[in-house]
Amino acid sequence: MWTIDTTPLATALDAAKQGGFDAVELRRTDFKRCFDAGMSNAQVLDLIKKAGIPVGVLGSNMAGCSPPARRASGCSRYFANPARMPWLLAAIC
Repeated sequence: MWTIDTTPLATALDAAKQGGFDAVELRRTDFKRCFDAGMSNAQVLDLIKKAGIPVGVLGSNMAGCSPPARRASGCSRYFANPARMPWLLAAIC
């Protein structure tokens, strides 16, 4: 069985563009798989930019960020530290 989750990022981006989607969601897992394949952060960002489809959502693996009690403590610290998500900041900027 095929799923988009197991598809290399370049192929997934092309499929979304060819399928007529307006934008894609990128997850931390997508970046990690590229890094595991030997790509640098710059190469991954270049791949995304050259794909020609906008990024609509940047997902993350931030379990526990929904409850209000954790929203201020966990999430803001996570996003406030650029060293934790350099790919996120580069993709937004």
